[in-house]
Amino acid sequence: MSVFTSLVASLSDALTPLFGGAATAAAIVAFTMGVRLALHPLARAAARGERVRARLAPRAAELQRRHGRNPERLRREMRELYAREGASPAAGCLPGLLQLPVFFAMYHVFTTDDALLEHTLLGAPLGGRWAQALGEGGLLGAPGLVHLALLALTAAVATWTWRRGRRSALSGAVAGPGAGAG
Repeated sequence: MSVFTSLVASLSDALTPLFGGAATAAAIVAFTMGVRLALHPLARAAARGERVRARLAPRAAELQRRHGRNPERLRREMRELYAREGASPAAGCLPGLLQLPVFFAMYHVFTTDDALLEHTLLGAPLGGRWAQALGEGGLLGAPGLVHLALLALTAAVATWTWRRGRRSALSGAVAGPGAGAG
């Protein structure tokens, strides 16, 4: 049993009085939210780096246009631009890369560990697949409805995240030259 699995199992035991048969699903959600909270400083750093990159994009494009034929001069000018702004071209990528091992480990545990996948959420097995749910009761059977609800929830969260990110990127780009690095 992995560390993640034992933590989720302990959390599930603690949540059983509140959630009953759905305690394991609630524990997975709570554990995932806890990991996201722990990784929040990295996510903020990545977002801040992306805002700086978006704000500097017009000036970087101008440098590209002006010095595109001279790669050495272009690199020097870009270095100077980022140095003046106190930023790094990798500031948006590096924090995101540091989060990847945790998400890979969580994905592996949540998709392969039978101790977790044997449990159900409102009659749908946590290890179940969409095709399996359709075969076990059709679209309107309990597993099908659970899958539809989770799909709708995922779409809503993805849309909200996309809109929020777009709004943030646009406000960073509109701030223009001279705005703070965040």
